Amino acid sequence: MDQKTGAPLPAGVENSQDQWPAPDMSILEPEQLPPPQLSEDKFNTIFGSWADWIKHAAHAKGSPAPYVTSGLMTSFASCIGNKFVVRVHSGWEEPIALWMINVGEPSSNKSPGLDAAIDGFTPLKQAAVKYHKEELADWNAASDVAKSHLKKWNIDAAKDPSIAKPKEAIQTPKPHQKRHVLQDITIEKVADILSKQSASPLLNRDELAGWLSNMGRYSNGSDREFWLEAYGGRPYTVERKSQDNPLNIDRLLASLCGNIQPEKLKEVLLKSADDGLTARMIFLFPEPVKPSITSPNYDLSLIEAALKRLDDLKPHIDPHSEKFKPKLLTLSIAAEETFNSYRLRHHEAAKGLSGSLASHTGKYPGLCLRLAAVFTFADWAISSSAEEPTKISDSAIQRAIMFIDHVIYPHAERIYLASDPIADSATKIAKWILDDAKMEITARQIYRAKLAGLKRQDETTKPIQLLIEAGWLNRDRGSKGSVRYHVNPAVHAIGSQ
Repeated sequence: MDQKTGAPLPAGVENSQDQWPAPDMSILEPEQLPPPQLSEDKFNTIFGSWADWIKHAAHAKGSPAPYVTSGLMTSFASCIGNKFVVRVHSGWEEPIALWMINVGEPSSNKSPGLDAAIDGFTPLKQAAVKYHKEELADWNAASDVAKSHLKKWNIDAAKDPSIAKPKEAIQTPKPHQKRHVLQDITIEKVADILSKQSASPLLNRDELAGWLSNMGRYSNGSDREFWLEAYGGRPYTVERKSQDNPLNIDRLLASLCGNIQPEKLKEVLLKSADDGLTARMIFLFPEPVKPSITSPNYDLSLIEAALKRLDDLKPHIDPHSEKFKPKLLTLSIAAEETFNSYRLRHHEAAKGLSGSLASHTGKYPGLCLRLAAVFTFADWAISSSAEEPTKISDSAIQRAIMFIDHVIYPHAERIYLASDPIADSATKIAKWILDDAKMEITARQIYRAKLAGLKRQDETTKPIQLLIEAGWLNRDRGSKGSVRYHVNPAVHAIGSQ
């Protein structure tokens, strides 16, 4: 039998160790693509007026520039989300929210990179706390007056039920403190916040793995469903037994940033259902930077001022219902042509993809619009223009496409191609063969060992074929039709070295 393919050997030819090919030992450590490198010119083109700020902040924080970028872009997106949507045509309005995740080993300065931009929210948080404190004092005073009127009305109404409740006896809702950045929070609390403010928040999860793993642990999957919807900006209702009334959210939308280690991300991607949650995330996995002797400062006041200007933007408020509605951003004629060309190119390129990477890239057309909107407002936030943007330019669309082509997609390949479930199962089987000094195995033994995370015995077929192609196994059918796999003796000889 041919040791490479498992096909029968010509008559008279027997198996021998000399016929085994040299085993590919790299299957023990699946190859990962190197981190993509972005040229100086492309970096400056993509990030425009913010390019130098990102470089200085990255240097000051000792972080790779992509880590700073994720915090910056998601911060901007959260400030304009729910205030604007990108309108392509009457049937397509793209909300503005970004989910960007820093991937790296411990101590690679993921969190400091995120903080460079998120620290810019501090003055806004402080102002919100101060304003809420003042509002609450006024509300408490008015509440005492209302209670006094209500008490008097209750006495009067007991004598004469025809007396109507005076408006002075009606308490107004307790004032809400605006939230900009959320961290460890339940979906009930997020729903409560979003039912009381139009601004979309930024969810900052320093340890994303725990957040993803705990989803559904106490809610039968409703947490995962909630966050899936939080990418789309649609109406949503949260109903729980602990609540008397449902929480109605006009537009459920939130941006997300966070950090995760490569091995933990791999586990998450391999174990999670392909429901589109992780497919919505932009993963950035750069090379760590070397420590620098110099520790320059970066201009924190610039990001503070930019976030303040974006936070001051307002959605359209319906004068009759008093409900908010996002304002429309439309594409310029040139931007529309460029975007349509990109969609056609993307459609053709996607035909060669499958699995989780295909699910992820399927979000790119909408992502292109979101990125273009963020670039548009990022530039406006530090410009002298008084009029808020209403159009997305061709330049903004081209920058978004360049960001996807040269940054987002190469990082996605680096992540997803190293998280292939078939290759992962083959690696686990290979390690089991070495650890237990196996010279012969069966699919049933692999399944019963539960070492490859396979739910059915027939799911072992593709990982085993991968090991045959790697020169680790050959297939042998017994006289009664049973199939066994012989192990290449060389793998033990090499593995013991």
